[in-house]
Amino acid sequence: MAMDSIQSISGDKKRPRSINFKMEEVDLLIELISDRKKVIENKKSDTVTWKEKQNVWEEIAATMSATTGVARDSKSLRTKYEFLKKTVRKKCADMKQEKLKTGGGPCSEIQLTPIEEKIKALIILSVDGMRSICDSDAVNNFLSEISLAPADVGANMSLTEQTSASAGASSE
Repeated sequence: MAMDSIQSISGDKKRPRSINFKMEEVDLLIELISDRKKVIENKKSDTVTWKEKQNVWEEIAATMSATTGVARDSKSLRTKYEFLKKTVRKKCADMKQEKLKTGGGPCSEIQLTPIEEKIKALIILSVDGMRSICDSDAVNNFLSEISLAPADVGANMSLTEQTSASAGASSE
């Protein structure tokens, strides 16, 4: 009761809560975003880009409202998408951390839902990062991936290199 009197004194009114997103709505949202990925995920921040992004979000909101029958504004759709991206990044980080853990016991499997897989495909660079061959760990992994088997080494050598290698091996 004290809470009600504080709210009425300050004049703040609660904003009406919107309807929860259904799985079909989230799937449609991701589908619409993937069609317009280049604009929405553009990292530029100039006026033209901002206006273009706003127009795309308005288009998505109109399409969503016409398709689902639930009126949602572009701001709520954008907020939902940002929250979904944040959730996927966190889940992927948890998956990576779980994979790198040491110690005994079974590892807990964290799985991405099909919708989360679609979102991950949209934001793959911010989830996995770029592969670097300059990093010492990456160099070791890269070298182990391209190491040649002994049979392959002979195939890449010239005839004189092969004979000198076999002569050196036979003299030892």
